[in-house]
Amino acid sequence: MTTLSIPSQTFGARKTATGPSLWARARNFASDHRRRAADRAIERYVAGRRWSDSCERDIDELIARGDGRF
Repeated sequence: MTTLSIPSQTFGARKTATGPSLWARARNFASDHRRRAADRAIERYVAGRRWSDSCERDIDELIARGDGRF
């Protein structure tokens, strides 16, 4: 008597991925890290200051340059 094997359930069968790929997770982590770093830098820059148009322009310029140092 032979056993019937179902191809999708045999050893070594390709499994479908669930969730984002490794590269997508790494990209998401990097972008989240940059966003959090920018948020922290803005909080440090604005701390103790009044929010104004010039403050917003300064922050925009600093972020656009990519210094990361406020």
